[in-house]
Amino acid sequence: MAAALILFFILIAAVLGWLAIQNGSYHISRSRIIKTSPEVAFEAVSDFKTWPEWTPWLAHERDCKIDYSDTTKTEGSWYSWNGKIIGAGKMTHDKFTAPNQIESRIEFLRPMRSKSDVYWKFNPVEGGTEVTWGMRGKMPFFFRWMAAKMDQWVGKDYEIGLNNLAMTLNDNSNAFDLSFDGLIESPAQYYISTAFSGTFAELPNAMQKAYPELMAAVEDNELDVAGEPFTLYNKVNIKKDFLSCDIAVPVSNKTNIDGFTNAILPARTYSRTTLKGDYTNLELAWHSAFSNLRMNKLRFHWKHPILERYITNPRTSEGMELVTYLDIPLK
Repeated sequence: MAAALILFFILIAAVLGWLAIQNGSYHISRSRIIKTSPEVAFEAVSDFKTWPEWTPWLAHERDCKIDYSDTTKTEGSWYSWNGKIIGAGKMTHDKFTAPNQIESRIEFLRPMRSKSDVYWKFNPVEGGTEVTWGMRGKMPFFFRWMAAKMDQWVGKDYEIGLNNLAMTLNDNSNAFDLSFDGLIESPAQYYISTAFSGTFAELPNAMQKAYPELMAAVEDNELDVAGEPFTLYNKVNIKKDFLSCDIAVPVSNKTNIDGFTNAILPARTYSRTTLKGDYTNLELAWHSAFSNLRMNKLRFHWKHPILERYITNPRTSEGMELVTYLDIPLK
């Protein structure tokens, strides 16, 4: 017992010592060129009443309680949020340098207390305005280990927010939209598929080759397609740029076609996110899908594959006409 206590205190001391030498500071910054003037972009960001239209986090909880100061676009203006899913906090404008820069501060109250400095820069460039959204801060002592991950966790949200801001300012270049559809029950489904393993860059060409072959096999064997084509992602490693997946077409009956995997996708419960927009935005869409999962305290069943279901045909649709369902299996 005494030895166990000594070991416990040694471990605690080691953890505290490790935390003590961590800097805990972080700096996140993302930029995007928006086809508008600095004055118009500055006006939109300076007015907190516009934020619900484009801030990425409120999309996860549309009925979140929002409060504003009496004036919403002057130095000292603020807005606050209080939600069951996204937590609670407050943003305050500290200094305007119109139309080039905004300095603000953000205070998080839930799920964790912390404060950070937020800034915006609006730089005129050829074709519009380079809009930069940044945040600097320092994590509380016991959360210093999170500082190194902040850019990875929050940076993609900033990219989504800048896209949304561009759309509110009528810049629809590579526009996309995300919606969170909640839980869906997917019935069992027969399918035929072909396997792929490789890099993310190699996947589009593999799909362009696989789907015509799959559809030809369906036609040659006089099968009926029973829904939209999909991809089953079995392994995904972003750091190593590697994935393995099954590129699939659902069919109405059990079959056995040489050269293809013939299988059944069991009935399961999924958390669904819908992407409207080009496939180049799938990485951001998956980031948001898993963020939504965590916010709703749902558990990913990692032993089952995640799915992309392609609702519209990329040969006849483009831009926001492209619709993809992102389905995450749940425990």
